[in-house]
Amino acid sequence: MRVFAVIILVIALVMGVYAVYEIQSLKTEIKDLKEELKILKEEFKDLHTSAGKKEVLIYLVESTPIDFLLRPVIREVQEVASPQVALDELLAGPKPAEGLISPIPPGTRVLGLQVKDGLATVDFSEEIHNNFNGGAAMESLLLDSIVYTLTEFDTIDQVQILVEGKVIESIGGHVLSNRPLRRD
Repeated sequence: MRVFAVIILVIALVMGVYAVYEIQSLKTEIKDLKEELKILKEEFKDLHTSAGKKEVLIYLVESTPIDFLLRPVIREVQEVASPQVALDELLAGPKPAEGLISPIPPGTRVLGLQVKDGLATVDFSEEIHNNFNGGAAMESLLLDSIVYTLTEFDTIDQVQILVEGKVIESIGGHVLSNRPLRRD
């Protein structure tokens, strides 16, 4: 019986050490991603202020073994960068080599986009609501990907999301989207 208790104790200790190691690894990864984001934002800011800019910064999702993270991605575009072009790139989703996930449900289209007094009002097709099948974390990433992508533009501070021309309480039933949203 003592041997069994000792074995259980050793296993628990090993698992605890491993959990601490994993948490530290994730903290380091998050720190590195924040630094990378900071560098990308500076590079993007420099490019964004250039006349005739041909790049947009969008936000996609990276899957880690225990979490999902919002990941900035610079996309080269054929047109001058604009909120509409950035949304089009976001809806196009990740390129195969990027190894990322699109937070936008399949079939979703942008029906309209207006920017006035720092507020971007984006009207999505019903697929953003009907085809969403994630939980609270993925819904939060969906909203953040839209808000972060659009607020990369100096003319946008907040984003109101519409579905088929109407304000809805929530896209997936977990996170409120019935008011203008800002970056965290």
